[in-house]
Amino acid sequence: MSWTRGYGLNAEYVFHARVPINKDPALSLQILKFIIQQIFELAEYWKVQSISLPALGTGTCKHTVASFTKALKQELLALESKPHYLKQVIVCELDKKQYSDVAA
Repeated sequence: MSWTRGYGLNAEYVFHARVPINKDPALSLQILKFIIQQIFELAEYWKVQSISLPALGTGTCKHTVASFTKALKQELLALESKPHYLKQVIVCELDKKQYSDVAA
């Protein structure tokens, strides 16, 4: 996990995350949850109030949007139980046609 300034984007910071491919679905989901935890920790460190996330792991890792959403919800509930700056999480998800249009 790393981060950069937003520069020309409409964002102060950009957090860069890569979900590794793993053949064990349970381990892969644990890794995904760990990455989400790290994103939230960085957001808290920088006192970020709003973040946008892609549906992490739904590309080459083959997680479903539902499994990503479940992991995200579990981590949001854990975050909610302690003081935090984060007030809004936006999830961005492209379907295959939208992805093809963007990638072209």
